[in-house]
Amino acid sequence: MLRRGQRVFIVIGILLSALNIFITWKSCVTSSEFSNAEQSQQTHVDVILEQLQLQQDEYKSVLHLADDVISRLKREAATTTTTTTSQTRLSTSTETIPTTTETQRPASHNLAHDPYIRKLLNDAHELQATFRARFGSSSNESDPYYVQWMIDQQSAFINNIEEIRDQNLEVRREAATKLQDLVQKRINYLQNPKVCRSNRKLICAIHKKCGFGCQLHHLSYCMMTAYGTGRTMILISKLWLYNPGGWEEIFEPLSSTCTQTYNSKPQIWRGELESADELEVFLPAVDKLQRAPRFAPLGIPEDLADDLHQFHGSPGVWWVGQFIKYIFRPRPWLRKELEGYEETVDYSTPIVGVHVRRSDKIGKEASFHAIDEYMKHVDDWFDRYDQQRNSQQQEPTRRRVYLATDDPTLLPIAKAKFPHYTFVSFVHFSISAGSLFHRYSTDSLRGVIADIHLLSKCNYLVCTFSSQVCRVAYELMQTLHPDASNYFHSLDDVYYCGGQTAHEQIAVLDHDPKPGSQEIELRVGDVVVLSGNHWDGYSKGKNRRTKKTGLYPSYKVNEKIPLLKYPTYPEADSYKGEGNT
Repeated sequence: MLRRGQRVFIVIGILLSALNIFITWKSCVTSSEFSNAEQSQQTHVDVILEQLQLQQDEYKSVLHLADDVISRLKREAATTTTTTTSQTRLSTSTETIPTTTETQRPASHNLAHDPYIRKLLNDAHELQATFRARFGSSSNESDPYYVQWMIDQQSAFINNIEEIRDQNLEVRREAATKLQDLVQKRINYLQNPKVCRSNRKLICAIHKKCGFGCQLHHLSYCMMTAYGTGRTMILISKLWLYNPGGWEEIFEPLSSTCTQTYNSKPQIWRGELESADELEVFLPAVDKLQRAPRFAPLGIPEDLADDLHQFHGSPGVWWVGQFIKYIFRPRPWLRKELEGYEETVDYSTPIVGVHVRRSDKIGKEASFHAIDEYMKHVDDWFDRYDQQRNSQQQEPTRRRVYLATDDPTLLPIAKAKFPHYTFVSFVHFSISAGSLFHRYSTDSLRGVIADIHLLSKCNYLVCTFSSQVCRVAYELMQTLHPDASNYFHSLDDVYYCGGQTAHEQIAVLDHDPKPGSQEIELRVGDVVVLSGNHWDGYSKGKNRRTKKTGLYPSYKVNEKIPLLKYPTYPEADSYKGEGNT
């Protein structure tokens, strides 16, 4: 364990040394090649050197964080060694032989340092994004050999951090499974009351005219509110745009014991306190509410927060994923259909999911992105994966992509441009999704359900988070792994969920803006409302203290997760109802 921790420290040191070499090399180029150059050329070189200095500062910050992580690991190991020695002496005096578990339990079995390793890993990704943005483009005058050298070293750095974190994989899996089982049990208890008529209910309809991903997020918002207010959620789905027969023909019912209302005119939601005494309350779509419920993404229950922070990098996404998991349960006939698609895709070897949303989205809710932009990040993932395999003396893996798109012309283009990849795609899904005349049909619904299911099972996602389909797949992915928060790259937005509270971050390092730039000042402790990540090392947001909006280095902030006082449902532990587990 410690040897791996020291390897991270050494790798960062090598990266820092390499950057110093790179700066020295650039300086030599400046003095020898540009001494008689025009002023404009010299200015360009000055800009490059200034960017390199910023990159070096970021390396140093990551180095300090790595040093802190390693110190924590050493203290953890020292504690473990002391405990082991005491156990050994005690066992000798009592003439019992200690087990391997007692004497050799690695320090990594404690998840206390996992958040620090996650921060280190996130900073490493931001570091690579910064470097690529400044020196990786074809228009930049940096030497391609040195640029690729630095990128390869950064990838090795990321792999080493992931290797350290994987020492905790089984412990994290155990913690994640335990917490997920608890939440699913609580939802199941709430959705399956023993007496339906007298039980408080929250009524929601799925008639909002938007895509399936949007409708699914509306249902998750309803169920989250029901969970927060101690109500059973009742779904009204007859004459559903996608399937007039209703939700229960496609998915499992949300309840086995309570599926109807007893009031033909339930009260409209007026607020948590204002509607508290009403037995049945109807919750409209979030954009129609005058008083939105406080139980909104990206907040998490305070009673689960400590455990959740130990193993997951995006607690708010994990929490939304728990409700999507409960809602997104296909009927047996559809499960069988999905299993057939799974066999075709074949998840026995690595595959990256690529979701390309076009049709009516382009120019309205999202910008056009060529397939080349997506595949660049697919290449990055497979390059890192092969680097890991190479360290184990294994052959490079076959590169495979599951392509989900509403553009049926994209598959042949992708195959022609990237012949070294194997693309798996179902064209009839693309045709039905891309047709504005057939989008709201059961066949189209089956296609989008399959795409979401198949994308969620991929090793990595490359998509645009402006698409709700990709966000749902990402949310479901969190329920399949201990922590899949980094298993994606979005070409546009950061993750968000309709109706969410402000996405806040806390500054952990000071930042003085460059004069004349669009950057803003940060002081440790400042709260910043995030507008978006530019995926080039910078994010954009508004500093609540200074009231100024602008850019700031992404690595200088941590996420600020709202903690909400949800009910804890202790009765769920002993519940033996008829619901789903």
